[in-house]
Amino acid sequence: MNRPHLWGAAAALSLSLLTPLPAQVAHVPGEVLIAWREGPQRSAARVSLSRRGFQCLRESRAPDRPERWALPAKTGVAQALSMLRRNPTVRIAEPNLIRELCEVFPNDPLFATDQWNLWDAVGDMDIDATEAWEITVGSPEVVIALIDSGLDLDHPDLAGNLWVNPGETPGNGVDDDGNGYVDDVHGYDFAAGDGDPMSTSDHGTFVAGVAGMVGDNGFGGAGVCWQVSLMPLRVFGGSATLDDLIEAIDYAADRGADVINASYGGFEFSELEAEAYARAGDAGVIVVAAAGNDGIRVDRNRFYPATHGLPNLIAVGGSNRSDESADFTNFGANTVDVLAPSVPLTSTVNHPSSDETSGFRLWGGTSFAAPHVSGAAALVRSVHPSASPREVIERIRAGVDHPAAVDGATLSNGRLSAVGPLAADAVAPGAVTDLRVRDFASLGARVLFTAPGDDGAMGTPARWDVRVDTEPLTEESWDAAPRAWDIPLPAAGGTTVTLPLSRVNGETMAPSATFHVGVRAVDEVGNLGPLSNLCTVTTAGVTTLFFDDFESDSGAWSADAPWTRTDQVEAFSGNFCYHDSVAGAYAPNTDISLTLATPLDLSGAVSPELSFAMQHEFAQSPGNELYRAGVTLEDGGAVEVSTDGAVWERVETLYLGSFPYRRTRVPLSRWEGSPQVWIRWRLFSDSNGAVGDGWWIDDVHVCTPHLPLLSTPDLIIESVGIGQAPQLPGLYTELSGPWEGTSSKSRVPVLEANSARAVSAEVAASATFRPWLPVAGLYEVAAAWGEDANASDVTWRVSHAEGVTALTVDQDGVTEAALWIPLGEFEFDRGQGGAVTLDTSSVTGSPRPERDAIALADAVRWRLITPREATVEVSALQLH
Repeated sequence: MNRPHLWGAAAALSLSLLTPLPAQVAHVPGEVLIAWREGPQRSAARVSLSRRGFQCLRESRAPDRPERWALPAKTGVAQALSMLRRNPTVRIAEPNLIRELCEVFPNDPLFATDQWNLWDAVGDMDIDATEAWEITVGSPEVVIALIDSGLDLDHPDLAGNLWVNPGETPGNGVDDDGNGYVDDVHGYDFAAGDGDPMSTSDHGTFVAGVAGMVGDNGFGGAGVCWQVSLMPLRVFGGSATLDDLIEAIDYAADRGADVINASYGGFEFSELEAEAYARAGDAGVIVVAAAGNDGIRVDRNRFYPATHGLPNLIAVGGSNRSDESADFTNFGANTVDVLAPSVPLTSTVNHPSSDETSGFRLWGGTSFAAPHVSGAAALVRSVHPSASPREVIERIRAGVDHPAAVDGATLSNGRLSAVGPLAADAVAPGAVTDLRVRDFASLGARVLFTAPGDDGAMGTPARWDVRVDTEPLTEESWDAAPRAWDIPLPAAGGTTVTLPLSRVNGETMAPSATFHVGVRAVDEVGNLGPLSNLCTVTTAGVTTLFFDDFESDSGAWSADAPWTRTDQVEAFSGNFCYHDSVAGAYAPNTDISLTLATPLDLSGAVSPELSFAMQHEFAQSPGNELYRAGVTLEDGGAVEVSTDGAVWERVETLYLGSFPYRRTRVPLSRWEGSPQVWIRWRLFSDSNGAVGDGWWIDDVHVCTPHLPLLSTPDLIIESVGIGQAPQLPGLYTELSGPWEGTSSKSRVPVLEANSARAVSAEVAASATFRPWLPVAGLYEVAAAWGEDANASDVTWRVSHAEGVTALTVDQDGVTEAALWIPLGEFEFDRGQGGAVTLDTSSVTGSPRPERDAIALADAVRWRLITPREATVEVSALQLH
């Protein structure tokens, strides 16, 4: 499927461009994997390779599966791949990659056999296994394939749960069931090429014990499943080759496995590996993959197979004894699904005898977080044997516990619960029926809808599933459609929800592109609500005035130390970004800037706009002790603009604590016509000693949007700044009361009664805004206010073509700053407009202890629903 409108670096490593193959790409020297296109040319191509000195080491067992080939002497892997990829008979050619096990050794060897991960007598850090066991302890009919280092087949706490191949006779040296594998009674050893998957290291045995130690047998411990069939598939003898892995994946799928546990990985992408897991999904297999132990965010720096993004794959990071993200675990709010206990854990290891103390040990790593989820998936399959992989995974994602310390680390914002996915809930969430475009930009958009309930119209869904595609969305294409990233947690049924759309499957939405958007609500057991009505987003075209993704040193920046261009921290795209404190936290009394060294020429620009990607961690984080104690912290960041390089004006200020990457847009229309404009990012901190990790800046873009016509039915018009549209003089005909115009608020009118942008409860006040509207028609009027508002009754009066309508709004409980709240739909006349008046004379509610203000108003705007006149082009208007 061709999706040309995603900007950003591709996740796949283009090995054909690398000569020789980089040493950091772990692979088997002198070998490649080849997947052929079907057709009569295949045989001739294989013969041709043999004549050139290539040797087939392992033939494929099916036409769509790869073969392993040895290269001729003096032929490098990169050279061979370059040649093979030019051959039209070759579908895919890749190096024979090497994967590594994901293991971590804890520092506390005296922590004995306490299985806090299953039942925690001290706190609630466990996966609620005892509650799950009240529903099911598993079933021998459910099979977990363990692609690992084998396991101890004689271990007294595992032997009773070994998978048995019913068509194979042990030890007769014959392939009794004709599947191509001799004596595969309990699995297979792909590394040695025989039917004995006995473990050569403790890793596979430990993984097996976490998922399926025999329970209630008076010996050792218990696994997540007391009863299950464990299928050991040995591929690791330290590390494993890609061809062995793929053959083991196909073996598991062909032999009827329900779950594949993949406690291994690497940073190199393999299309052949992804295809093998997808084939397993077609056979109904759930793949559970460890997220890895590098302590990094893998939303951008992908770790495979965990981040393949397949609908039948769930990625698992690690939590610790304090119910926090383990310090070694990889994480990612868009690619890692859940956390599970990973350190310190006790499970089975290879043992020399049946003595209980010699067959167990303490260990840790995401390798051992993954089998917790494999066991939970097996429990779900024991209760719901016909559940699809997607349904099982949705149950696990939606059924998590939500410790506050793991927020932002995973897609689910949670840690595994074994009982949550087993809940009985047959009622799916309601449908989104009013999905519509809220506004758009050159590299993204926002959509708006009314939240459905968890059960029909009632309750709060567990999450939103949002898909964005360049092709129309259907029920049939939904699972394969690209998923929107950075989606916030749901709100209760009936609440107005705004969703930002910027990154899709990790790549930035491009300008001048049309995208189809759909939303489904998901409940706590993974039931999907109906597909919403669909809306179409067309991002604005742009004329780029400046762009830097920092992937090369452009010399365009002046950076105060320690601002640094670096690949040692996470970038929004590619490998490089700018960061203020690569070595750690910023210092107290900091005042440092990253400045555009050469000024921009905006003399011919119309409504220019700055956008950039950023994430930040300032001292105002809820985890900061001083912040929790009520100390006022002044650390933050600001975007500032200057026309002479000496006097700077602040246009954006951040005091927001910790926040992951997002795109931020700052209008520069105030400076259109200026022949030189400098921009800088300034980080500052106070002297109280509370610090954070600072500010990340990436993908800086200055452009002039090419705006569509105002008569577009789903277009949102945001009122624009005073005097900033020279073709439309008198844009505001009335601006009274404490309303002011500001360039830092997307150039909408704002209420600036005091620093809190508030109206005191003791002083009745009103503020009126009357715009000049270039198109007559039906508009939606919306207002925005800050998160500190807590008034019970706030009156807005809207003057329109048919009179005056008074509306009462409850501002209490709205927690998202600058959230647009629709006031209603009204007819307005072109040129004459209407008016919106905020009247605080009748507000009720109690002031918060730290503020006098209880009613706030930040901005108002109009959204054109239906025009009543012919198309009017007003290219001078700035839209957001």
